[in-house]
Amino acid sequence: MDRSSIRNVVAVAALALAPGAEALAQNPNPTVAPPHSTTFGHTYGGWSAGWWQWYLSIPTVPDGTHPALGGDCRTGQSGRVFNLAADLTGSAEVSCTMPAGKAVLFAMSNIECSTVEAPPFFGADEEALRDCASCWADLIDVSSLHASVDGRALTDLGSYRAASPLFTFEYPADNIFGIPGGPASGQSVSDGYWALLNPLSAGEHTVSFSGAVEIPAGGACGLETEDPISLAFGAVYQLTVSGSGGGGSRR
Repeated sequence: MDRSSIRNVVAVAALALAPGAEALAQNPNPTVAPPHSTTFGHTYGGWSAGWWQWYLSIPTVPDGTHPALGGDCRTGQSGRVFNLAADLTGSAEVSCTMPAGKAVLFAMSNIECSTVEAPPFFGADEEALRDCASCWADLIDVSSLHASVDGRALTDLGSYRAASPLFTFEYPADNIFGIPGGPASGQSVSDGYWALLNPLSAGEHTVSFSGAVEIPAGGACGLETEDPISLAFGAVYQLTVSGSGGGGSRR
């Protein structure tokens, strides 16, 4: 079940601004930016807002356009961080060619609420949006979180939760959540569990991640449901890091 279906039911070694020695010493995952670090001028919260701006801006038509739905993983990418989305097609793995020199951002599990979505993902102002996103993120089962890079599992993933600042996003008419009225803009706050990988070396890498939201019987966060619901998302990426930054489609 993809999230748009759910909404219908309810619904680098050297980084630009490297973390300090103390943060590195406390970081259980040396290849990942520490939870409270600043990378390329942004915290995890700031980069999470950029991830959602990227994700929500990409149309779903024609089929195969959106990276979460089989499209080229490079669609809409820019800047010093390369975003990875959970795969909503049910594929065993996703092939993706990306340029070298970019940090890699993904969410094990995340949520956002906005001023243009229907309840239970609606908020009229920043306070309501933050309460909404926090409520949903509290439903993420920390024990379900998984992330690995080249077969090595990342640890202490519960410490990588980050909430975004209030941000504005643009969405097309054929957006991934089926928000009506596009093209238009809205405001949002997100919350969830993220990992920002230091730039990967040129060549082949496997990156996998997953997590689940567990909604109890009776519902929560404005959603009423008789039975408990488990919503799991994730992906296994076969990344080709190209020194030239060239070619290749997502599949």
